[in-house]
Amino acid sequence: REKFDFYTVGLTVNWDIPDHTITSVTSYVSYDDKSAIDGDFTDKNLLVVDQVEDFEVLAQELRLASSSSGPLQYIVGAYFESTDLKTRNDWHVNTALFGLPSGTRLIGNDQDSEAWAVFAQVGYDLTDELTVVLGARYTEERKSNIQTLQIADLYTTTPNPALEPFFSAALNSQPHVFDEKRKTSDFNPAGTVEWRPDADTLIYGSVKTGFKAGGFDHGAATNNVSAFEYEDETALSYELGTKLDLLDGSATLNIAAFHSTYKNLQVSTFDGALGFTVGNAGKVISKGVEVDGRWRATPELTF
Repeated sequence: REKFDFYTVGLTVNWDIPDHTITSVTSYVSYDDKSAIDGDFTDKNLLVVDQVEDFEVLAQELRLASSSSGPLQYIVGAYFESTDLKTRNDWHVNTALFGLPSGTRLIGNDQDSEAWAVFAQVGYDLTDELTVVLGARYTEERKSNIQTLQIADLYTTTPNPALEPFFSAALNSQPHVFDEKRKTSDFNPAGTVEWRPDADTLIYGSVKTGFKAGGFDHGAATNNVSAFEYEDETALSYELGTKLDLLDGSATLNIAAFHSTYKNLQVSTFDGALGFTVGNAGKVISKGVEVDGRWRATPELTF
């Protein structure tokens, strides 16, 4: 069974000033999620999982964009975000039927984070056919999390140290309290060159960077604090492509070749027991070619 409540409020305001537009985007999102899962998928209730998750985020973005007229176009802005996340994951293990101990493993997390960023993008028409676009984003994020794992009597929150050896052996779970903080920052430049040899052809090449902030594994069950935290993920991407209008505008064809390298890829991995852990892989490369197009053969038929 599950109960999920979701709330969202957003406000976008645009101000037109000479040769520019100022945009403010404000948003608030929150949800409460409560669920109970029959983890053993039998009629014996050997494993029942109760999960609770409360989340809220307040975000504000402010942008200044130039008009599209003229050879120079640009946009600059700033972003701020504040989040609060509380999770509770209770595993009720009832194995008395097999002559084994029964008890409850409780994992709770209380996480707060703040992030801010400034960004800019500038495009300039070097000629009527050639445009260069350069951009960059700088981001900082602070995150703190308190995690508590307890072993208790079945369907209670009363700690029972006598059950700890069983849960350590069966579920690789040890009681602990982690109170950790992390701060991360990253600078992400990007660049694109666009060439239009004629009105029906666009050829472009781009180099872009990105990152995903690290964090804390809310499902961490061992008392190894070093495994509780995972690191930032970074990406470097190259793309070369073309966009074509064909057959007097009745057809389009897009072709793109790409190569992306991810370092410290964030992954969720089965822990060998009954759960998953979040950590970092090594380096991952994704590369390939994409082709798509449309052809309006007749006013009634499109491929």
